Amino acid sequence: VSTTGGSWDNHIIQTADINAADTQTWNGGTGFSPIGNSSNNFEGNYNGQGYVIDSLYINRPSTQYIGLFGRCDDASISYLGLTNAEVTGNKYVGILGGYSTDDTVTSYCFSSGNVTATEENSYVGGLIGNNTWDSVIQYCYSISSITGNKYVGGLVGGNGWDGIIRNCFSQSSVSGNEYVAGLIGITSWRTVVQNSY
Repeated sequence: VSTTGGSWDNHIIQTADINAADTQTWNGGTGFSPIGNSSNNFEGNYNGQGYVIDSLYINRPSTQYIGLFGRCDDASISYLGLTNAEVTGNKYVGILGGYSTDDTVTSYCFSSGNVTATEENSYVGGLIGNNTWDSVIQYCYSISSITGNKYVGGLVGGNGWDGIIRNCFSQSSVSGNEYVAGLIGITSWRTVVQNSY
């Protein structure tokens, strides 16, 4: 899926747990190539069916929109867990997704591992880097270690422009310099946060 951009508006169903440890050797050591980017967003539906992707590796410290899903637009991601991930990017970085926008809905997902953003305005989170423009994160959690500079959160780095987060939690370790929090680094512009901790 990651190398077939033409499939990024399809409906995809995961049918088993995936051991992604081999991604550490992919693409000259930069690891997995995210599904969706700034020029070709993921606009489909991914149903993990309760399965897990373990040991995902991404090491792209100069690249924005980094995670299993790089940039999502009007997409749906559900019932998916990512465990023991190692994810490094520049800006908009999360284990599950870097950037969710335009009515993207993320439901019943969780993440664990280490995530790092190198850019000054990092927007880095344990689950998703930035959630915005009417996008929804619900029934999700992260137990991760997050490192960034600005806009750093245990669940999401930023929640803006009508973003909604409900019934979520974080038990993450978070390190940064400005706008740093256990759940959300920064939230603004008519956003909603409900039943979350």
